[in-house]
Amino acid sequence: MSDLIAAYLDHQEQHTKRSTLDHTRRNLNKYASSLHAEALAIIDRATIHRLHKRLTTTAGPVQANRTLATLSALFSWGMRAGLAKTNPAALVPKNPEAPKTRVLTDIELCLIWEATGAGNDYDRIVRLLMLTGCRRDEIGNLRLSEINGSTISVPEGRTKTGIVHEVPLSGLALMQLPARREARDLVFGQGQEGYSSWSRSKARLDARIAHLRQTAGSPASVEGEDLASYSIPPWGLHDFRRTLSTRLNEAGIDPHVVEALLGHAGAKRGVAGVYNRASYFRQKAEALETWAGIVAAITTAPR
Repeated sequence: MSDLIAAYLDHQEQHTKRSTLDHTRRNLNKYASSLHAEALAIIDRATIHRLHKRLTTTAGPVQANRTLATLSALFSWGMRAGLAKTNPAALVPKNPEAPKTRVLTDIELCLIWEATGAGNDYDRIVRLLMLTGCRRDEIGNLRLSEINGSTISVPEGRTKTGIVHEVPLSGLALMQLPARREARDLVFGQGQEGYSSWSRSKARLDARIAHLRQTAGSPASVEGEDLASYSIPPWGLHDFRRTLSTRLNEAGIDPHVVEALLGHAGAKRGVAGVYNRASYFRQKAEALETWAGIVAAITTAPR
């Protein structure tokens, strides 16, 4: 199995963008590590099913599904390359996943903002995700060389769409960037890697939010809700993108500008994308300043 994984990753390095490759490596090298020493001939559907069930408990149902999908892609490629005879992951049942419709409320944004005021890497990343609508790894793996003044230019190798994504930074977003670190291009994380402590940091943030609701320093109420009695439902970093999109559309920002702001492929797809080369940079900058104003009003953040 480890030989098949090594060959597949070598192939993927030449044919996929970096962000996809990072997820593939993590799924195979971390979550499927128990299979590495096994002979391909004895890995059957029951083996993959047991792994999927175990990951559902230890890593969560969504991560279990993502690992299953990566394993299926691995075996499918192995069959085409003549390195595997079957795809034992193909028919393993996935966990049900609820539709992603979560939009954060004002009180939730306020609690998250207050709980991320310590200024560590994760706090800054969370606030930047809230203010820009970027994808997690676009900020977590951000490089100084990608920041030009008040603009982030995420290169095509780091975007989900494979298209350069320009993100104008509002004044409030600029305040969340850390001081420059000498001799290191990566803005967050340690060594030669970007930020990686996502799960532990999210758990600590949720604990801080729970504690914050009980402290006297919190605002008495937001949207008429008493913070001390409010329990924030489960949420994820990706919810910032849906929240930003919803709130900007409600604020009257043109939908195509919001789509461009989120870096969606649909904004540049088809015949219209061939002829319309506009980046909507000015409109995106104005939209993010509008959003920063909304966040500042909600959280009483300085501007």
